[in-house]
Amino acid sequence: MQPNYTLVTTEAEWLAHMVAPVSGLPSLALHVRGTTQLCDWASTYWKAHGGDVQLCESPRKALHRICPALTPEQGKELMAELTALSTLPVELTVTTVLGVLYPSFPAWEGPNEEGGAASWFGFAAKWLLWRSNHSFNWSASHRALVEKAIGSWTTGSQAALLPVDETGAQQVLAAWLGIQPLATMDLPVQQALAVAPEFPLAVPTAWLNVANQEFGKQLLALAAGLASDLAPSVLAWWQAQQDHPQPAAIQQASVNVLLKFLPQHPQALSERILELLVRQASRTALDRLRPLVPAPVPPPMPTTPAEVLQWTTKHYLPYRRWQALAKETTAAVHVDNAARAFGNWFLDHYHELLGTSYPYQQLHWAQHANEPDPQTVTLWVIADGLGWLDAHRLQTYLLQECQEELVLNAATPCFGLVPSITHFTKNSVRWGLSPALALSEALPEPKHPDVGANRDFSAITEFAQPGDLLVWRPIDPDHAYHVSGDEAFVRNGADHALRGLASNIANAVRAISPDVPLRLLLTTDHGRMLGASERTLPVPAGCSASGRAAYAAPGAPRPAPDSDDIRWLAPDLYSLPGWVGVALSDAAFKVPLKKEGSARGGTELFPHGGVWPEEVVVPWFEFGRAEAEAPLITATLSGAAPAGRSGIATLELLNPSVRTLTLRELHVRLGNKQTQILPLAGSCPGLQTLSVSVQLPDWPDSAQLQTAQAKVLLQTTDLQEHTCSVGLNLRNTGLQDRTDDILADLF
Repeated sequence: MQPNYTLVTTEAEWLAHMVAPVSGLPSLALHVRGTTQLCDWASTYWKAHGGDVQLCESPRKALHRICPALTPEQGKELMAELTALSTLPVELTVTTVLGVLYPSFPAWEGPNEEGGAASWFGFAAKWLLWRSNHSFNWSASHRALVEKAIGSWTTGSQAALLPVDETGAQQVLAAWLGIQPLATMDLPVQQALAVAPEFPLAVPTAWLNVANQEFGKQLLALAAGLASDLAPSVLAWWQAQQDHPQPAAIQQASVNVLLKFLPQHPQALSERILELLVRQASRTALDRLRPLVPAPVPPPMPTTPAEVLQWTTKHYLPYRRWQALAKETTAAVHVDNAARAFGNWFLDHYHELLGTSYPYQQLHWAQHANEPDPQTVTLWVIADGLGWLDAHRLQTYLLQECQEELVLNAATPCFGLVPSITHFTKNSVRWGLSPALALSEALPEPKHPDVGANRDFSAITEFAQPGDLLVWRPIDPDHAYHVSGDEAFVRNGADHALRGLASNIANAVRAISPDVPLRLLLTTDHGRMLGASERTLPVPAGCSASGRAAYAAPGAPRPAPDSDDIRWLAPDLYSLPGWVGVALSDAAFKVPLKKEGSARGGTELFPHGGVWPEEVVVPWFEFGRAEAEAPLITATLSGAAPAGRSGIATLELLNPSVRTLTLRELHVRLGNKQTQILPLAGSCPGLQTLSVSVQLPDWPDSAQLQTAQAKVLLQTTDLQEHTCSVGLNLRNTGLQDRTDDILADLF
């Protein structure tokens, strides 16, 4: 009944109110409830005397109208329940009734239709979080109302994301968050989540705990069932995590669980797992795992410059890093032999490598950097002591900060200068000059002064104009590597320095208008040893020493003859201002003390100055605007074979970008079966097409083809991995799938 109305249920009550003057009738507020005869009589009389009449509907009839699935008994039961709550809505709708019954869900009105798909998926996420967190023993009447509401919110496969029951909501939510494999869900849920975005709401702590527990159970189940062949299964598990667009918090939970699991099950480790973890795990965590995965011994060193650079980055450095972390004695011998061979080859060919016309020499790229494009803003960062491996770590952090802004267009290893210490190399790299010229001649006056090591780079780039060359020469990570402490502490500090560098570079990039063409260059003055050196090399009289290099004053005579551990470099042949001695072994020079003839030995962590590969093979990275170089591959998988058997399919790829993309893996998921992960080899050059034959070990049947999905995993020059969907054009040639008349083949 409406508020402020007087209830009339009998003819006598009606007549009592009619005693009032006729002229006062319209001012009365009466609610007539009774027989049809009473209501008709009162209505006719009221209208005749100028009053307004509104037909009222009984609550039970209204409930049946808004939800026809309710039986009369359920309507009566529901009405009694609403009356008992003393909050009967003014207007009875499914939304208002459910709002009274379950006020803890704030969105019974449904999704905002004007918000499109994003609004709908946001609403579905709210529903799943609420429903999975409440245990209701719903009566039939309540369930009927909820099902009616869900039916008004959506149609088709999307309804699978709005389960009525708590258990169903928990399962769907776990699949959407990436806690449970999507293949374990019913087909409607798979179809709905296949087009769903990443879960759009913050993940509650309770669900992070669920993720930790579930990921641990999944990995332990693999370890229990596949103890002898665990690595491929764990790799497949981790790649499945990457395939699903998990929220960052869930992704981090899977990383944390895996990092706890791997040290306890070292048989699950592989180089591929470590490679995939680089973007998510800290350097400290990876350094704990790397010693457990022996790297292959490098093959014999080739002899051409380009091949030597490839050998260094692909073979020597992975082995050297493992040896430095594992401290394996036999491996140290292999490293020493390989590094000495490299050092001697490098010095023997140095006069050929120094010329700026050679693209494998750092000065070549430095000269080009000093000739900026007049239509482009060029940012040039010359970090201090940034080795090849650290450079990749830095670009990983930088691209994480600038996900939508930058892309790495080139990652070029090149030969640096000797001796590999800042005093000789920093200005040489800056101006593209040999150390002799850079230290003896007046250097050019740049259009813009170089940004000091401790200056805010972004404060300068904010005013950049096309044609500008802005150079920043920070002192990290070298400064962090010279801090006292054990190896793990120093490495961790260097990693923090790399993160800081990435953040500062990202701020500088963001300070430039996105409409201005941008070229970001990243290189260094020298690399550094990956391990420790003992200070055992004597410093000749009259020489200064720094780390693994000793040098005489310009014009001074040769300080000492060559030995197995030291090569002395002639000024004219090596374009140096004076004689310089560089270490061939893993030792460093002693530190001269003020007292004449005395020197300090001991251990020096991560020194530089010598000619080991990690000291003189340095990075030259080039970044550009992301939108200009996005890897948008078009891929199709075609073929025909009998179901359940091995068959050959053709993977065709079209690369419309200018970047070369390396093929890594093809992932094929067939219904509820485990994803098939097929390794790929080769690369797809920019602006070209490529066809690759792929053997599918288990050809899908017709039912599986309806829901089959495939992705190809690609790697760009920055070692970043990208996945793109693969269109499927697969046919089943089994008899059960033929649509033609098979009897025709018999006649």
